[in-house]
Amino acid sequence: MKKVISLLLALLVVALCAGCGKNDASAGSDSAGANTAADGIYITVSGQNLTLGIPYAGVKDQLGEETQPAEVLTSCDDNSDWQQTMHFYDGVIVTEDKDGNIDGVQVSGGDSALIGKIKIGATRDEVKAALGEPDTDQTWGIYYTTTNPWVNIYVDEETGLVTGFALMPSM
Repeated sequence: MKKVISLLLALLVVALCAGCGKNDASAGSDSAGANTAADGIYITVSGQNLTLGIPYAGVKDQLGEETQPAEVLTSCDDNSDWQQTMHFYDGVIVTEDKDGNIDGVQVSGGDSALIGKIKIGATRDEVKAALGEPDTDQTWGIYYTTTNPWVNIYVDEETGLVTGFALMPSM
């Protein structure tokens, strides 16, 4: 439980820090605001395939009941209009940007699957078979930072099994 809380807190800090320095709302998007990723990276949550850049409103009703009220984060820069809304589901956090598009998905439990293959409890070998060799491979995680979006896989250091995963905007 401590690792899950630590993971969620770390991701929250990353989101807050990103908001402090983010001035270009179009980074990672084409001129229409659509995700420019062609990698086919998604997370299936409650039967919905989620990736960055898709409208949250188009999938929110299919994701089930939120487990707690949404939290709105804003920039620490008074001149920035950066905003992120975190929506909490059972074992999943979906973040939405100020334009209503998904800009992050974090999974720490449940039946969600990364690219339809990787679930909580998967092995390192299963991750690598599905996604290839990672950019960073540590005892606590496997990271794909040359993909768009970035893929973070969190691993239990003792068992080597997947404890969570996330899609994040490439920097």
